[in-house]
Amino acid sequence: MKKFKFHLLTILFLVFFLYSCKKEHNIETDKEFEKGTLLVGIKDNYEIQKIFDIFNSNSLNIRQINGHVYNSTLPSDSLDFVIDELNKKAYINNGAWKAVKNGSVYLHYNTKIITICCSMFNMDENNQNDWIETTKQLKLVEVSANKSLNIEVPIGKEMYWLEVLKPNPYIRWVDLNWFDEIVLH
Repeated sequence: MKKFKFHLLTILFLVFFLYSCKKEHNIETDKEFEKGTLLVGIKDNYEIQKIFDIFNSNSLNIRQINGHVYNSTLPSDSLDFVIDELNKKAYINNGAWKAVKNGSVYLHYNTKIITICCSMFNMDENNQNDWIETTKQLKLVEVSANKSLNIEVPIGKEMYWLEVLKPNPYIRWVDLNWFDEIVLH
């Protein structure tokens, strides 16, 4: 009976050892990411129309834009008008986000220039065209800033598009939209 237990333990140990060595783990590929999306950083000195053109020419949808900053040449007493106009846009005022006085739209403390830094959502070509017209109506001038986008790509083609977009001269960085854990202590 002792011999049988010894052989059984030896076999179990070998199976465990061989099974655990079977697969090499790669911390980058074993992580979970949101399928069908990429995060993209844009270089500071490129206007939004160029950015729209890059993604439209590749038939990629822009889910969200962050970090675009604009100054308006309208007089400072037009602040409420600017906020009202921005909040008419479903791609800015989507229920969870909107243009907020002294938040995403404010008068610069020193220059008293109207400054806008709103996030924009679901920027299909119709919304892009509307935004370009809105920048004209509100006399917005884009300011150099850190810009980032969340874009849709075909599921399973995330790595392909990551490699295609990386060398673009307008793009600072491209990455998968990684999930992460938050551990509260």
